[in-house]
Amino acid sequence: MRLASKKTVGKRLLPLMMAVVLALLSVPATAFAQSVMAVVMADPMAVYADPGLSRQVGTLGSGEIVTVSRYSGGVAQFTYAATGGSGYALFSSYGENALL
Repeated sequence: MRLASKKTVGKRLLPLMMAVVLALLSVPATAFAQSVMAVVMADPMAVYADPGLSRQVGTLGSGEIVTVSRYSGGVAQFTYAATGGSGYALFSSYGENALL
């Protein structure tokens, strides 16, 4: 039985490794995390009971820290550690760790 030469293995393995790296780089970093911490940027930030942002239930002030468990379509679902409450808010264009 003849094994492939090191040169042949290298030629086959390198493209496979590059494809795996490119696939992993194309996945957003938050896809690997269960949740992310975020800072409230707006003062006040409206808090809603539903992801459609149709029923406002309160507000949070600028600088408050929340834990975002998911976000989609510009809306973040979060929990507020100080009260244990949860809600939805408009997700910002400031980056993945900022809420408006």
